[in-house]
Amino acid sequence: MNIYYKIKIILKGKNLKFLIISDIHSNFEALKCVIEEIKRDSFDRIVCLGDIVGYGPQPDECVKFIRNNSVLSITGNHERMLFNPSLRIYANVNARRAIEWTDEIISVSSREFLEKLPVFLKDEEKRISFVHGSPCDPDEYIFKISAALRSIEKIKNENIRLCFFGHTHIPGIIDEEGNLYYEENVTMALDSRRYYLINPGSVGQPRDRDPRSSFCVFDDAKNTVKFYRREYNISKTVEKIEEYGLPLELGERLWYGV
Repeated sequence: MNIYYKIKIILKGKNLKFLIISDIHSNFEALKCVIEEIKRDSFDRIVCLGDIVGYGPQPDECVKFIRNNSVLSITGNHERMLFNPSLRIYANVNARRAIEWTDEIISVSSREFLEKLPVFLKDEEKRISFVHGSPCDPDEYIFKISAALRSIEKIKNENIRLCFFGHTHIPGIIDEEGNLYYEENVTMALDSRRYYLINPGSVGQPRDRDPRSSFCVFDDAKNTVKFYRREYNISKTVEKIEEYGLPLELGERLWYGV
């Protein structure tokens, strides 16, 4: 797999409504929140920003959802670790154990699907891009202002106005000055003249001290973003983590959103 393969996509149609998800991490109980949201509302496109697998106990179920719902998806660092064992030395011991277990049990069909995922998606017409880490590096964490500003400069040079990213598991909108904005269940209007980085948060392993599943909706017609949080049955995920012999810490952290 060429992990730096970049493709261009055309999201055909005007005034599209996007459901943006990221970092599911084999947590199918959390993913059920997204499934319920799809039943309640209608979306023109569903986009996943990578890390479908890793950490959690149900990788095949999560991949099946992505495949069956025609989700536009990219690869994350955990998918790359799945196919390139040499990358696992950079992961902590729990993440490494989980991806080794995933490597042992994941189905052939899921493996083949994940291996074909691109690293970046970009629509030059709508001036939108989708990455896992940052537009500069698929494994970079956008935690610091310097990383955010460098990423903003990158998308400016590529004539991209909105870049959706994951990896940090922390939801929010970052503007050109490096300011972070986040409000739950509030429709946030974007300035069409400005550039933004937008993180939907994590479906399966939030890290902003809120254990609820996180995702966002982007309305192309109204140029708005709305963040959602949904409670899910953490106990069931924890039980499966214990049942399959995965590190107990991977279940414990879900209760605290860390």
